[in-house]
This record gives sequence, C-alpha cells and structure tokens, in this order.
Amino acid sequence: MINKKNRTLIKVAIVILSFAAISYFSCTKVGKAPICNGVKCFNGAFCNDSFANAQYLAQWKDKDTLNPSYVYRDSPNGKCMCPVGYEGKYCEKAKISKYFGTWYVKQVYIGSDSATYVGKDSLYSIVIDTTNTPTTFYIQNFMGNLNYNKIICTMDSANSYTFVIDTMSSVQMWFAPSDFHGGKGYIAPDGSTIFATFSIKMTDATHNWKQDTFNVYMQKMPF
Repeated sequence: MINKKNRTLIKVAIVILSFAAISYFSCTKVGKAPICNGVKCFNGAFCNDSFANAQYLAQWKDKDTLNPSYVYRDSPNGKCMCPVGYEGKYCEKAKISKYFGTWYVKQVYIGSDSATYVGKDSLYSIVIDTTNTPTTFYIQNFMGNLNYNKIICTMDSANSYTFVIDTMSSVQMWFAPSDFHGGKGYIAPDGSTIFATFSIKMTDATHNWKQDTFNVYMQKMPF
C-alpha cells in the first residue's frame, strides 16, 4: 500500500517531469533558433526566420527534419530585416553614408528677382555631414557661406538616391533673414556626383527681399 508520504513524492516527481518535458519541447522547435543561429544583425535589425523556415520545410519535407544536427547543417539562414535607413546583408550600412564627404560645387543661377544674377556661377566646396537620424544629412558652408551651416536635407525613404531640403524645421530660423522655399536633388549610383536645385529668398545689400533659384553640380573630393 502506498502511504501518504510516498503519494506526495510521486506527485512531486510527476510535476518535475512535466516541467522538464515542457522545457525540452520549447527549446527544440525545429526551424526557429537553428535558422537564425549565428546570424548577427546590426543597427537594431532582427533576424526573420519565417521565409527561410518555409523554404526549408518545402524543400526538405520528406527528410528527417526532427534531427537537430540535420537542421543546423542544411537549413538556410534567416534574413536580417533592416530598419528605415539601413541596408546590406546584415543591415550594417547606413543608406545616407553615400552622401558624406567633401564636395566641389559649381553653382549657377537659373532664376532671380535681380536679372543680373541669372547665368552667374560660383565655385566653392561644401561638407556633407551626419545628423542624429539615419535619413537626414547636414550641408556645411551652403552657398559658400560659412554662416550657412547645418542646412538639413532629408533622404527619400523610398529612393535613397534622392533628397529634399528641409523647409519646415525651426532650424531654418537660424539663418534669418533667409528663407528656404525648396530644393531637391539626386546622387549618382556610384556616389561620385550630386545634382540639385535650390530656391532661397533673402535680403540683398539694399535690404530688399529677392528670391533666387540655382542649380548646383557637385563632384566628390577624394579622401
């Protein structure tokens, strides 16, 4: 006859075995951890195993998929899902980085309230620098003017090779009496040149407002 003490021990043993079984099956889900094993994603990206797992099961459905060593050996890797602004197999590269550096600039006026400005050109250099977001950059020495720094441009989220100048941020008030009406541009696929058009309203030497529109052609300087 099983006494009270033995019944208690049996119950404890059953509970322990139940937890052990749950732990075993929860840690050996085929196609989850193995597929993303060793895949290191950067910049807040995460490994997504859903596509690779489905592909694996479709290809190997008749094989011994319950053998953990087989899964580790033959299953495809998961894919890093990149946050906005990053690319690369492991999301290791910022899309905006193609813009960074020092650029030679040729600026040509194509429209102005002062007719004498149209057709005039000027040469200078700018620096395109980082901001605190992965989709914007600063232009330093804009228009060849050392007072025009930290001009914000925003990269297109759908096409990282195009950008617009920021006309909404309060940072533009730092450059009063100037007002940026708009601007957009694109960078060549090889990252060597940028073409852009900007429109800016400012006071002239007589303190009257005038609006200028100009094209800029930029050539990246070598390191």
